[in-house]
Amino acid sequence: MNTASKVSVFVTDTVLSHNATGIAAKNAGAGTVSVALERTTLTQSSSIGFRADGSGGTAAIIGVVSDSLVAGNGTGVQANGGPTVTAAVHVTRSSIVNNVTNGALANGSPSIVLFSNTLVAGNGTGVSSVGGGGLATYKNNAVNGNTTDGTFTVTITPE
Repeated sequence: MNTASKVSVFVTDTVLSHNATGIAAKNAGAGTVSVALERTTLTQSSSIGFRADGSGGTAAIIGVVSDSLVAGNGTGVQANGGPTVTAAVHVTRSSIVNNVTNGALANGSPSIVLFSNTLVAGNGTGVSSVGGGGLATYKNNAVNGNTTDGTFTVTITPE
C-alpha cells in the first residue's frame, strides 16, 4: 500500500490456505496502515501466515489478529520494523500452532508482537525476537509444546 493518508483493511470469516504468503501488509507511503483479521484461518503458506512490514514507508503499520487460526505455515505471524517505522501485531484469542520455523517473530526495532489469551504450541520456536524486536505478553497465554518455546521481552500488566 502506498498512501499518504490512513488506510484500514478488514478481513473477516476468511480461509487462506496453500499460498506462498497468506497476508502481507507493507506500508510504502506516509499514511498509517491498519489491518484487522477476525475469525480468519491462515494455513499451509510456505513462507508466512501474516506479516506486518514497516520497512518501506514512513508511518506505522498495525495488525490485529483475533479469534483466528494460524497453522502449518513457515512462520505464523511476523512484525518487521523499519529504520524508523513501527510494525506492531496484536494477537488475541487465537491459536498459532504447528508452524515450521516460528509461531511468532518480531524482526528488528521498532517491531513488536503483543499476545493476549493466545495458544502458541507445536511450532519450531514459539516466540522469537531478533534485531531488537519486542514480544509482549499480558501473562494469560499458553506458550508450550514448541521445540523451543522462546521468551517474551515485555510483560504488560492487564487493566
